[in-house]
Amino acid sequence: SDYFKTIYDYAELYAEFLKGVKGKVGYESLKNRYGSFPGVFSEISCENRYAFARIAARLKDKNSESNYGERFIYGGELRLNLTDRLQAYWRLVNVQSNFLNKNWATAFYQLRYNIGWDLETYLEYGDGWATDNLAWDTDITDTERDTTDVIKLIMKLSF
Repeated sequence: SDYFKTIYDYAELYAEFLKGVKGKVGYESLKNRYGSFPGVFSEISCENRYAFARIAARLKDKNSESNYGERFIYGGELRLNLTDRLQAYWRLVNVQSNFLNKNWATAFYQLRYNIGWDLETYLEYGDGWATDNLAWDTDITDTERDTTDVIKLIMKLSF
């Protein structure tokens, strides 16, 4: 029956430019028994041997007045190769719900040191799983969440 029918449309334009720069823009639309909820998004990234950076922005569920309503989501991530063995990584996502008149955000920070002999050490702040897909991660886009105050020291040995 049409009561359970859900239609999701998605289209994107993707381009790769010189010097490792990539970009995409697109449109999405969700149609179900509650209505039609269009959205738009864009993303730009750049990578070279020293760093990787990505910025994403998304307007989700335009004109929606259910659940969290219309949301503007933006996020970014940055990885810096500080030395041959030391890496710094940062990721942040912010969600602005116009319907609820609320804002929420979460972040994740990591220092990685490759000791050698397949042994790595990580010092982390926050939970990375809630933002691992930036503006597309429903753990943050469809759930009010703040940065988790947790510090982790991880040693990983591959053998």
